[in-house]
Amino acid sequence: AGKGGKFTFKCHACGKPGHKKADCPEKEKAEQAAGSSHRRKKGKAHAAETKDGANDDVSFVSVAQEANSVETHGKFRWVLDSGASEHMVGEKGLLVNVRRMESPTVINVAKAGVTLEGRYVGDVKMKADIGTRTLNCTV
Repeated sequence: AGKGGKFTFKCHACGKPGHKKADCPEKEKAEQAAGSSHRRKKGKAHAAETKDGANDDVSFVSVAQEANSVETHGKFRWVLDSGASEHMVGEKGLLVNVRRMESPTVINVAKAGVTLEGRYVGDVKMKADIGTRTLNCTV
């Protein structure tokens, strides 16, 4: 947003400045004229990063959406992101070999001005069912 909180970029739907595509009045009019009551549901994404100098040995697991975090028969189903450089979990009880970090790691999240602190590091015991085989490991 520019001065006075006004959006200064051009809309990707109509090309006019002052609003974004999601808020485009022209797009809204076109949908109403077409009789379209169907709206695309807005998705949400979450991102977190640690500040420079963070502990390199931090190992957590992160779940991005509530829908991805399913508890099954008292066990959690984890969603792993092989592209993530660091992982986190909000329940210390899900970790083994838990150790308190010498200094907390500050984690910046997508919401402006909000940070989290990582205070513990640990391992996760996992069981992966791969076809007819089961793999037990600690990561």
